Amino acid sequence: QWLAPERRFDWRGGTVTIFGTGDGRAAYVAMEDVAEAVVRLALHPDPPSLVELGGPEMMSRNELVAAFEQRLGRRIRRQRIPGLVMRALSIALRPVHPGLASVMGMGIQSDSRDSAPDDHVFRELGIEPRPVSAYIEELTTASLRQAVQRSTPAPRR
Repeated sequence: QWLAPERRFDWRGGTVTIFGTGDGRAAYVAMEDVAEAVVRLALHPDPPSLVELGGPEMMSRNELVAAFEQRLGRRIRRQRIPGLVMRALSIALRPVHPGLASVMGMGIQSDSRDSAPDDHVFRELGIEPRPVSAYIEELTTASLRQAVQRSTPAPRR
């Protein structure tokens, strides 16, 4: 789940961390689509040894934040970690916290990415992958509906 507080993308809480410029693009995939692809590949008589899955729509972290802001009708605060800081942290943390050092290194790589695997594997498997914009709409619609329900007074009896 890339669009979650654990990944420093807390759109509900209103704060998102932007790693580097935030312009690196990714083709986000839905977990349900990945699960379905795994099942179909497991049942395939001659599955490929390597599969690269990508969604039908590419977005940068900046574009993701903007999409959430538009749907929610409010600003989301951006906390930025510059690329130079990420690079320094990836080196400094390596001996004491290799996992976090690796995350910083991946952040550097993803910030410069402008291409990603596309959705052809899903389509070849007969799966219509869900675009990230549809997922954002689904998440925000549910969140806005809950907010309205919480703010609506209960009828008097």
